[in-house]
Amino acid sequence: MKNAVFLYTTFIPTRILKWIVYLIYPAVLMMMSAAFGKFLIGHTLIIIPVIYVIEIVLNILMFKEIASNEPVRIEYMHTSDKGVGLFGDVMKVDAVRRLITVCAIMMVSGDWLHNITGAFMFLTVIEVEVWLARKLKGITVIFLLACAGYFLSVGTGFVTFYVPDRMAAVLMAVSIVVYITVIVLCYRNVMKSEVSKFSDSTGKE
Repeated sequence: MKNAVFLYTTFIPTRILKWIVYLIYPAVLMMMSAAFGKFLIGHTLIIIPVIYVIEIVLNILMFKEIASNEPVRIEYMHTSDKGVGLFGDVMKVDAVRRLITVCAIMMVSGDWLHNITGAFMFLTVIEVEVWLARKLKGITVIFLLACAGYFLSVGTGFVTFYVPDRMAAVLMAVSIVVYITVIVLCYRNVMKSEVSKFSDSTGKE
């Protein structure tokens, strides 16, 4: 796992961005969540949009088009038999980092039932957007899809606040199952693409 985290860090373009990803981004958002997260407007129109924009921008900077039909920036991984496995580890670290960061930010404001429910609904939207940004080519298409995802993300905030406690418990369970299903499917799809490129690369040698 230590090697996977180190390799993941190499995908972060600059040292400043590393500080942002691991410290500044979660710390600042947790403080904002503590201050504004208990209010519908603060939670839905400040916390969620900021998280969404940061995660999408980070993904574009680190992994844009990485799972498209053409190799992007990771050709060196194709020179090793362990390349595909290492790439898979990087994808897992990214998903775990996002899960821990978002849940921590959302939980700071209290009301864990509604916030965990909202976190997994929100994370599902982000994972789909992240997957699309990794698969598709063209920043305009990615931007338009990101805008659609933004409104969906804001919608999850309103749903989270207005759902009664009993319904929230059921919705939380459903959200977790949907999140796990989405993240597994996205991971398998990205890995299938990478295995194909790895096979093509080794076949040319």
